[in-house]
Amino acid sequence: MISIATAVLVTVTTLVQPVSTAPDQKAPASQPAPGTEQPRQPGGPGGGQGGGQGGGQPGRPGGERRGISVEGAMKIMDRAMEPLNNDISNPAKRDENLGHVNEMQRGCVIAKGLPVPKELLEKAGNEAAQTKLKQEYRSHMFALLKKLISLEEAIADGKTDDAKKLLDEVAQERDRGHNAMGMSEDSNVSPFYPK
Repeated sequence: MISIATAVLVTVTTLVQPVSTAPDQKAPASQPAPGTEQPRQPGGPGGGQGGGQGGGQPGRPGGERRGISVEGAMKIMDRAMEPLNNDISNPAKRDENLGHVNEMQRGCVIAKGLPVPKELLEKAGNEAAQTKLKQEYRSHMFALLKKLISLEEAIADGKTDDAKKLLDEVAQERDRGHNAMGMSEDSNVSPFYPK
C-alpha cells in the first residue's frame, strides 16, 4: 500500500516535470510543432495592418508602408502642409496643426524607409552617381525629419512665430532635397510642391 506522503510526492513530481515531446508525440496546443509556423495575423509581427516585420520583403516594415511609393509618401506630406501654411500662426488651431505635422512626419518616415525611385536612379547614370544620389536622399530625409520634429515642438510649446519660421525651413529643405535629386517645380515630378 502507498503512503500518503508517497502519493503527494508522485503527484508533485509529475506536475513539476517539463513536458517533453518525443518525435512521435504532438506538441502542446500552445506551441507549434517543430518545423511548422503559425499563420501570420494582421496587426502583429509580420502581419498586414499595423507594424512589425513582414509584408513579403525581409527587413521591410509591414502594414501601410507596403504598397506606398515615395511619391505617395510625398503626397501625404503635401496634403498635411497645405492647411499648415494657412493655420500655423493661429494658436487656436494648435491641436489640428500638431496633427498635420504628425502626418508630415509619418510621410517622411515612410519615404525615408523606401529606396530612391528607379527613374531618378536611371537619370543619375553610373553606379557611383547612383550611390551618391542614395546618400543625398537619406541625408535630405533625415534633415527634413529633424525640421519636422522641431516644428512639432514649437507648435506644442505655443511658439507660433518660431513655428512659422520652421515651416518655412521645412519648405526650404524640401526644395534643397528636390534639387539634389534633380527634380524641380517645373518638372512636375514632385507632388510635394503646392499646386
